[in-house]
Amino acid sequence: MKEKFLLVLCLFCFWSFVQAQSAQLRFVPSTTDTSVQVNAVSIFQDVKISGYLENRTNKTLSVRWERNPIRVPFTWSTQIHDANNNYADFVDSNVDKDIYLNEPLLIPPRSKTKLDVIFSPNGKTGSAILGMEFYLTASPEVIISSEEISIAVERKTAATQKKSSLYPNPSGSILQLANTQDVKRMIVYNMVGRAVKDFEVESETDYDIGNLPNGIYLVGLFDEKGNIIKTVRVSKRGARP
Repeated sequence: MKEKFLLVLCLFCFWSFVQAQSAQLRFVPSTTDTSVQVNAVSIFQDVKISGYLENRTNKTLSVRWERNPIRVPFTWSTQIHDANNNYADFVDSNVDKDIYLNEPLLIPPRSKTKLDVIFSPNGKTGSAILGMEFYLTASPEVIISSEEISIAVERKTAATQKKSSLYPNPSGSILQLANTQDVKRMIVYNMVGRAVKDFEVESETDYDIGNLPNGIYLVGLFDEKGNIIKTVRVSKRGARP
């Protein structure tokens, strides 16, 4: 009976110790469940989950974080950016003697410090779960806080993609294109079907049609494979330069 009591007492003390440790530090991500929709071009962009570590004590904490991929596609990569550094994707902890890295986060009392998690899908859709574990450098084996961050990356459907549009219409001399993400080439045709202008499309660019005669033109928008996305009827008005 005495042995059972001692065992229960030891378990209670251990649990109290763990609870006390976890109350010292809290990781607060912007969200713990993020669904991201991207199109065929922007899927190569990184997805950043911003967050911060909060010191909930009245003393300065020296913190080691550790990245733990729970379920991450092998074609993806992840990185951690904290107040000290933007770490490469092969760095799993800010304190790692195997790679001679010793950059603990020093968090003043009742303060916060940034910690961002970067997911790089590298052109592949899918979902991922990344675990983050936090330790005091004085007790490197005791987890004082942890978090799981999950995201899903999927391609936009045609219904969710914003449509490209030309403006102003009518135009005096300049055309501009809104939502250029899928458009790589723009060709202006006269009403007998002859190409009179041919533009490589870039974002935030003006397309000069000022030297064309006034009239009605058809503007074809093409993707990177040369497939027609849409055709727009444009009216050209105003004096030629």
